[in-house]
Amino acid sequence: MTSLREKVFYRYMSLAESEAVEQSGLLRGGRPGRTYWTTDRYESAREAMGRLALENEPEIRLEFRITNEPELAVEGATVAPDEAEPGRGTEYMSEQSVEVEVGRVDYLE
Repeated sequence: MTSLREKVFYRYMSLAESEAVEQSGLLRGGRPGRTYWTTDRYESAREAMGRLALENEPEIRLEFRITNEPELAVEGATVAPDEAEPGRGTEYMSEQSVEVEVGRVDYLE
């Protein structure tokens, strides 16, 4: 099994959330609850929203590496479609804090 520390991941988010991640070193800026991320790199906000069945169109694609070993509740599962979005992307999820080292921050169109 490959360690989470050996992979590059992405999270699609608002500018405000990306700033919180950069300041705290934690996905979701350290807010408690479920934290989702993916191995899928999408080039547009619309594609990320559709494939990951996001509620809102993201502004940012954050590339990162995980620096701790959070317990995974979901590991590489296929995103289920919802009423508005087709899904079919790849998702990971943990209910624990996810410590990260930010690699790149890209604005999406």
